[in-house]
Amino acid sequence: MKHYSYDEWLSYVKDDINVKTREEQESHLYTCDHCLEQYLQAITEHELSLPVLSNETSFTDLVMAEISKQNEFV
Repeated sequence: MKHYSYDEWLSYVKDDINVKTREEQESHLYTCDHCLEQYLQAITEHELSLPVLSNETSFTDLVMAEISKQNEFV
C-alpha cells in the first residue's frame, strides 16, 4: 500500500492539489490509519496558521446581518 507523505496531506488540506489527486487521497483515507494520522496532523498545523477572530460572536452577527441584507434583494 502506498502511503502519502505529511507534505502531501498538507497540500491536500491547503487545497493545493488537482482534483484527481484529491480524489485518490480521499479514497486512500478510508483504508489507511497511518495516512489518516498524517492528515489529522496536517489539519492541526494548517488550523494554527489561520487568523484568529478577536470576537467570534460579533463576527457571526455581522455575517448573518449581511446575509439578511442579501436575502432582501432576492
